[in-house]
Amino acid sequence: MNDPSFRTVYSDILGRYNHCDGIVIDTRFNGGGRLHEDIEVLFSGEKYLTQEVRGKDACDMPSRRYNKASIMIIGEANYSNAHGTPWVYKHKGIGLLVGKPVPGTMTSANWETLQDPTLYFGIPVVGYRTSEGTYLENSQLEPDIDVENTKELVVQGRDEQLETAVKTLLKQIDSN
Repeated sequence: MNDPSFRTVYSDILGRYNHCDGIVIDTRFNGGGRLHEDIEVLFSGEKYLTQEVRGKDACDMPSRRYNKASIMIIGEANYSNAHGTPWVYKHKGIGLLVGKPVPGTMTSANWETLQDPTLYFGIPVVGYRTSEGTYLENSQLEPDIDVENTKELVVQGRDEQLETAVKTLLKQIDSN
């Protein structure tokens, strides 16, 4: 959840994968960053026009925001903004969340180094409060579809959360 990663995702989904009908956004095992606003803007596009060039569809409008189906995978190892990002995604009604509950860890920290540069730590200084007055910190985020990756299938190379997300996304695409 940093700027270089976001630029790669932005470029890929609006570029070489723009022909695809949907996307699975996987936030699992993410330590955070500060992309909740960028993700919300990017995935909240609603198609309002199609550009046509000589009888062929060229591009949908808006062209700088994703306006197709999406679904997000979350997990219990998400931390900080990897809690805030799926919270915003769900709160704004962009799409469904699949996976396991995310602990309420959404805060911003100032990162400090002491005289010994190997001692580097974060001090939480910013809380995120909803319009109802509750903080995201200590507020667990529940998935819309609760799916656990069992160890029996993980060791076989299967990812039940990803499989469920893909099946659910394909149903959404087929129903549109």
